[in-house]
Amino acid sequence: MQITGMPAGDAITSRIIEPLGLTRTTYPRPGDRKLDTPYLPGYIGIRTGPFFFWTERTTAWELSQFATAGAMASTELDLVAFQRALADGKLMSPAALAQMRTAVPIPGAPTMGYGLGLVRLDLSCGARAWGNLGDSATGHSGATLVTDDGRHAAMVTNTFAIAEGTTTRNHVIDSALCGTPAS
Repeated sequence: MQITGMPAGDAITSRIIEPLGLTRTTYPRPGDRKLDTPYLPGYIGIRTGPFFFWTERTTAWELSQFATAGAMASTELDLVAFQRALADGKLMSPAALAQMRTAVPIPGAPTMGYGLGLVRLDLSCGARAWGNLGDSATGHSGATLVTDDGRHAAMVTNTFAIAEGTTTRNHVIDSALCGTPAS
């Protein structure tokens, strides 16, 4: 509110969601757990000894609790449109985007780096993809990345298994962007 004089959700809606035509993206207000239909139910799993338990968590959390760190509800198509607009310089200056892309290595993930809100994934075909990877308390796990030459890949699962890692997700994105079958 200090920068724009309006609540974050209103600023994001008027400055990003509406101008980009992200018609299936919302920034829910506090107390609003409703999702537009159709939506993908989300499940969280946890292993206890030899047993694996799943619980449906789609609306267990108010998305507004995550504030600007993840309060939005969207579709993969809108997420790709957002990442492409960001990469194409439609949302900020080239200097600001370069600063976002100044990535530091992620320990234990030699093909990845993290900048200011952007993940970098070095691809097996020599390209570099930028975007967002995320796991949510709603049970969703996803990735939306774009390359500088305009290729994009997005995926979402409705199951998030605690401590299962991101290796498979990265391989799927790499295969989609490099045109190689996932092993």
